[in-house]
Amino acid sequence: MKQLCTVHYARIFTLMMIGLMQHFTSNAHQGGIKGSVIDSIAQDRIESVLVIVADRNLVTSTDILGNFHFPELTKGEYVLKFSMPGFETKTMMVTVNENQTSSVAVALKPVDVNLSEVVISQKGEINSPMIALNKIDISLRPFRSSQDVLRMIPGLVIAQHAGGGKAEQIFLRGFDIDHGTDIRLSVDGMPVNMVSHAHGQGYSDLHFIIPETIDRVDFNKGPYYASQGDFTTAGYASFLTKNALDKSMIKLEGGQFDTYRMVGLFDLLDNKAKVKNQHAYLASEYVYSNGYFENPQHFNRINLNGKYHGVLGEDKILTVSLSTFSSKWDASG
Repeated sequence: MKQLCTVHYARIFTLMMIGLMQHFTSNAHQGGIKGSVIDSIAQDRIESVLVIVADRNLVTSTDILGNFHFPELTKGEYVLKFSMPGFETKTMMVTVNENQTSSVAVALKPVDVNLSEVVISQKGEINSPMIALNKIDISLRPFRSSQDVLRMIPGLVIAQHAGGGKAEQIFLRGFDIDHGTDIRLSVDGMPVNMVSHAHGQGYSDLHFIIPETIDRVDFNKGPYYASQGDFTTAGYASFLTKNALDKSMIKLEGGQFDTYRMVGLFDLLDNKAKVKNQHAYLASEYVYSNGYFENPQHFNRINLNGKYHGVLGEDKILTVSLSTFSSKWDASG
């Protein structure tokens, strides 16, 4: 009996060795393609760019660092197509040699958004298409404040009864969320909901975000996302701010009821730093309004925000941000 067991184990070992040899033999002459995609103007990595190997059933998209990878490709020439709404589509030829991974760096030029054609595909490991669609939505809509950005979530309604001096009230999926009781709000991973607040549990004031610095918003509805925390009863919304500016700018706006707004965005690093994947900017905003109330509210708010973003390697990033804001007004009633 002991001898039979020994012979049995020996056969299993032999089959495993044959299988391993076949595996290594089949991959012995294979290479791959990896690379990164950046914005040609801002020099920032681009997430969710669709990467297609033409004439082959291979599709993927770039990760949060703008990287992509096609492993186990046979020797030969491959045509890669890069596409992303808001950027010029680019095609390039890449040569793959035996036992080597070819590296490419791709720069896409920003262009005006054109939604004349929409292609939906289930092939490949594609990041959420909502990331790209949200960026387009934000670029096309006019927003007076960061709270207005919440309106892009289907079914979400906000209301303001204090002239802008405090967080808006939120309604979603039949919930009167008050100022954040049943929706989880975050900015660059930082929770905004205040667990204990005199005005209401989960109070969330998003007015410290300058609308021009918002890159995209990830959102979903329902209590199905445990990773988002206890406030995700009706849903969640995660704001992500820009890592880099296309250019510095100053904006002046004016309107009815003595309403004025000034915004300044300032790029702090030169082009050499951008090429090395380092970005830093300072953003400021000042808002004043008397409002449409019988008694002028003398509302004023000032925001200051600074952010540094650096790519340290293929899978490492360092982001540091500082922000502060002050808001004062005379509330009627």
